Amino acid sequence: MKLKKQIIESACRAAGLEPVCREVISGTAVCIADGFSATPHVQFRRFGADDPTEFPFGAYLTIFWLERSADDFEIGVPMLFAAFHNPEYDKETKRLARINTALNAANDFMKRRARIAKNGV
Repeated sequence: MKLKKQIIESACRAAGLEPVCREVISGTAVCIADGFSATPHVQFRRFGADDPTEFPFGAYLTIFWLERSADDFEIGVPMLFAAFHNPEYDKETKRLARINTALNAANDFMKRRARIAKNGV
């Protein structure tokens, strides 16, 4: 089964992740979803939160996916953030920091893919 935008968004929403951002980087749409999970992280287990003791106070999960065309998607690596990350920031600034981290990860991913496609390594 091919991934479709509705399937990705539906899986994210089912896990408590809200689509929060869509930006175009180098001609590719990058979508970001973000959410919070309390222990034992039952909803986030499909995204990599396997150890319920790893984040005893909860965790944020941020994930990106690339929309290369209407039927060509790639999902990036989920990023887990401790509940009290960056205590010097307010809630909205923390959210923006997670989004920016995901955008940077997506950009790095696309650069590596382009380098591999060009050089074969």
